[in-house]
Amino acid sequence: AQQLELASKVRDIALLNGVRQDLSRSEGEASVKRAIKKSLQILFDCQSCLFFKVAEQGQSLVGDPLDEEDQQLAEFNIIMLPEAGLVARSLIEKRVFHSYLLEAATPASVVDHQLLNMMDSKAIVCLPLVVDQYELGVLVVGVASKTAAAIEQQLQLWKMFANEAS
Repeated sequence: AQQLELASKVRDIALLNGVRQDLSRSEGEASVKRAIKKSLQILFDCQSCLFFKVAEQGQSLVGDPLDEEDQQLAEFNIIMLPEAGLVARSLIEKRVFHSYLLEAATPASVVDHQLLNMMDSKAIVCLPLVVDQYELGVLVVGVASKTAAAIEQQLQLWKMFANEAS
């Protein structure tokens, strides 16, 4: 069991080394975002991702469109309260959250439903983007049903990816 766990960690580190190289070659915010999106497609077979950045006052998260087709994202303004949904909770608690296994006591928020519909996904994974204690925002990843079931098993890889993306 320990050998399997060690092999899994080595594999994850090797996978993330490619991500690190792609990100280090990126110049400018748009280029970094495209590299993150490409890496998500390769690592997790995810086709869509959305970026939310912390608003200047730090009281909310605002949609940060990458491409022209994401312009409706700019209308999103998520208050930094846990009840506002998974995106806010992810940054508040500085941990990965996903909608696939929402607890019955914590149903999906209106924002969570809007993002699921907008991304045409079975589930979303919210990755907090934090460097040291500086909160940059949240990366929201749309996940297909075949990938959603494996989120829990790959949680460590998701966390490591969030650290690299930050």
